[in-house]
Order: sequence, then structure tokens, then C-alpha cells
Amino acid sequence: MQKPFWNWFSTTLEKYKPFDGLLGLGDYVDGEGKKGTLDTAITDIRKQAEAAAAVLTSTGVPNKRMFLVRGTPFHTAGATEYEDILADLLPNCLRKNVQ
Repeated sequence: MQKPFWNWFSTTLEKYKPFDGLLGLGDYVDGEGKKGTLDTAITDIRKQAEAAAAVLTSTGVPNKRMFLVRGTPFHTAGATEYEDILADLLPNCLRKNVQ
């Protein structure tokens, strides 16, 4: 089911590259399979963050030109701040907490 969406995404990226920057608006990591995320195929938050990092880097935007905003507490609060894992995988990206 997700393959057509990925094909559209990757085709669209190639069509419009290069990009000047990237603004990520959070909710990159879905969580550990608790709360309402029981339908999550991968519940390992590190693997979710790695997948999100792969998607973001597929844009071709250098990390120093990525601006990432933390998502909602539903997606970021748990045993650790989940989206910090993603930011650590993308050194030199700009990150911001928005309340």
C-alpha cells in the first residue's frame, strides 16, 4: 500500500531537485507501539528515526540547511525524546522546540 506513495515521493523529489533547504515540521517518529500507534509496523524508535533520516537525506539538502521542529508530545514524549534521536543522526541540522 505504501509503495505507490513512495514512488510518487521519490519521483517528485527528482523532478524538483535541487532544493535550497528543508523545513521539517515534526512527528518523524511514531513511538513504541503504545497509545494509538499499535498499527506501527516498526516499533523500535531508533529504526523509525533511521528511516526518517533516510527520507530527509533523500532530498539532497545538506544537514546544515535542514530546520527541524519537534513534533507533538504524542510523538516525542516517552522513555526518551524520540526526535532527538533523529536530530543526532543528522549532525549540524537546526532544531527547535515549539511550545
